[in-house]
Amino acid sequence: MPSLLSAVYRTIFLTLCALNILGCAAQSPGHHHQHHHLHQQKQRDQHQQQQPIYAIAHRVLRPSAVTTALSHGANAIEVDLTAQEKTGWWADHSGEANSTDATAQEIFTAVANERRRGQNITFVWFDIKTPDDCDPKRNPECSIEALRDLSRKILQPAGVKALYGFYQTADSRGFKVMAESIANNSNEAVVLSGKASDVAAQYKGKGIDAPRRLMDDGFPQMENNFGNCQEPGNFTCAELRNASEMRDQGQLGKIMGWTSTRGDAGRVDMLLGTARVDGIIYGFQDKEYKEDPVVREAFGDIRSFVDRHSATHRMATAEDVPW
Repeated sequence: MPSLLSAVYRTIFLTLCALNILGCAAQSPGHHHQHHHLHQQKQRDQHQQQQPIYAIAHRVLRPSAVTTALSHGANAIEVDLTAQEKTGWWADHSGEANSTDATAQEIFTAVANERRRGQNITFVWFDIKTPDDCDPKRNPECSIEALRDLSRKILQPAGVKALYGFYQTADSRGFKVMAESIANNSNEAVVLSGKASDVAAQYKGKGIDAPRRLMDDGFPQMENNFGNCQEPGNFTCAELRNASEMRDQGQLGKIMGWTSTRGDAGRVDMLLGTARVDGIIYGFQDKEYKEDPVVREAFGDIRSFVDRHSATHRMATAEDVPW
């Protein structure tokens, strides 16, 4: 009788197990460890499938603005750089650098210090206003080589990457120098502005590997020539969509749009959703970055899209490799 009862109980037990009512698997040795491992693997897979998004603070020209941008959530910054004879490179938009401005060295040092403190800064985008103003033989302190060496001395050891931007200066000596220089330095990349096909053509024959051939497009007032992202091309959103397709085909690296500010939430959604850009420069349209509700709101638009699409997108971290 006892053996019959035990057989009945065993049959019931196995039936319930099969129906997963008792969660019997939890009884088996090693199951908990296996389940934990599978959960971790699933998290890793999801993390890899999510597109890392870069929120790039616009026109960061002072060390204090570096700290402010990072406190808002920026994971990269854009710095305007102009060359001055005798005094070298300055974080300056107008080209009239004076003692009230910060030097490139001061900005780079502030960024490196923040990164070493554990802040989430991935790269600095150099918007190089005057790539060819100084001859490296006559004025070496303000040549493109001097800027490159300064970045390698300060940013690179801290683990911060450098993105050399040549807006409307793809034919400059500075671009040619950097196209050659970055070949042996994976910390560095270049970015050109314009139509997707034009940018791809400008990169042809330069010997730069695809992940470090970045493309951007935009206007200080993002609504200008933005379009609806459905056109074949010529409009900002459509060109960035075309560029993202070229990126997916291995022809270009990261694709960036600019400049989003308060009121651009719909356009930010289109850039990240339809055009599938990797990052957006955000902030004021024509002022330097500082503590203000406008820039906080502009960052919030990027963050909001990522939060609403967390299955496919996430904010990039310092562990991500942009190129």
